[in-house]
Amino acid sequence: SVDDFFEVLAVSHTVVVTEDQSGALNYEAESPDEGALVEAAAGVGWRLVGRKGQTMTVDRGGTGLSRSSLTYTVLALNAFTSSRKRQSVVVKRPSGELVLL
Repeated sequence: SVDDFFEVLAVSHTVVVTEDQSGALNYEAESPDEGALVEAAAGVGWRLVGRKGQTMTVDRGGTGLSRSSLTYTVLALNAFTSSRKRQSVVVKRPSGELVLL
């Protein structure tokens, strides 16, 4: 589903969230592409709001969706490489389900 796609964009990355003096969130990414994908997910209602250690929090909601805050635990990361051309992450969803994204 479309929601599954945006969940992957919101969760499968190494982006760090910082907050400026005005309270606005800024994304610090290893590459411009990674940052753009996280920003695109945020634009449709899957907004990364924090990352601390192995946990990340995503606010889900947007037009027509009820808002919720979801906390994921990152269990493993297979980083992007130029030869592999993809990144994978194993996370524990808030429901307790383990998934490979």
